[in-house]
Amino acid sequence: MVKTGFETIGLSAFVLGVILRFSLLKNLLLLLPVAVFLVSIGFGVVVCVIAARTVLQKKIAHSYQGTVFGATIVLSAFLASVFSIIGATTEAIWGYVAILIFVGLLFSFSSFVFEYFSKKWKF
Repeated sequence: MVKTGFETIGLSAFVLGVILRFSLLKNLLLLLPVAVFLVSIGFGVVVCVIAARTVLQKKIAHSYQGTVFGATIVLSAFLASVFSIIGATTEAIWGYVAILIFVGLLFSFSSFVFEYFSKKWKF
C-alpha cells in the first residue's frame, strides 16, 4: 500500500511538473491538472497513512496504539515544519517546476524499490 501511495504522489508530481515546464496548457486549462494533482497527493497520503495504521494495529498492543499514533502525528508535524524551510530554500534555488519533476521521479523510484524489497523479503 505504501508503494501505491508513493507512486501516486510521484507520478502526479512528475506529470504536473512536465506540464508546467513545457507550458503544455495555458490559463484556465491549467486548473484541471492542478486539481488532479491535489486529489492525487491527498489520495497518496491517505493510502500511506492507512498502511501505517494497519501495521500499527498488527505490531503494537492495543493499549499503546493511541500513544504511538499520537506520537507519529507530533513527529510528522515537527518534520513538516523542518522540511517546509528546506523546501522553501530548495524552491528558491532550483524553482518549483524542477522540484515537482525531480521529487516526482524520486518518489516513483522509491516506490519501485519498496516493491522490489517487499517481493524479495516477502512482506
